[in-house]
Amino acid sequence: MSVTGVFKVAPYDAFVKTMTYIVSPILTIFAIVVAVASKVWIFPLMVFLFHIYPYFFSSVREYVIKADRLVINRPVGSFSLPYSQIIAAKVVNSVNIGYKVFANAGLFGYYGLFYSKDDNDRVRIYATNLKQLVQIKTGDGKKIYISPAEPEKFVEALKQYLNQHFQGGENP
Repeated sequence: MSVTGVFKVAPYDAFVKTMTYIVSPILTIFAIVVAVASKVWIFPLMVFLFHIYPYFFSSVREYVIKADRLVINRPVGSFSLPYSQIIAAKVVNSVNIGYKVFANAGLFGYYGLFYSKDDNDRVRIYATNLKQLVQIKTGDGKKIYISPAEPEKFVEALKQYLNQHFQGGENP
């Protein structure tokens, strides 16, 4: 399986920047101060562990269009979607998240299952920014949102491979 297109992720949006670069360090410093003052190290250990999970699972590194599938690369647990499951892809300006179902929102990005007010349904998000997203529809009715730095070029490249490997369903 050869790599045919690698797309960088969009820069962090304001909320992710705030959570990652301001709130997270303040919380970590507070945990260390409490630990030093009380000589109880469980709180900073818990803060550390709560930073590890989002870093490894929420921080999307890149989106890769391979010969037969789309791959969302993360430090741990990369996600792939075969072209046979994708029925459509388009650029959308934003997604209106109502609430998190099982997700991380803010620390190192957005990852997981969210309720979308726009779609009136649960959606998966693997993104660093909630503006200028790519919405991918699958054959089983699921919607996945990703945030490549150049969404139009990404959709164009993805549609090219979808058309080459198209196996039925709605034409993207």
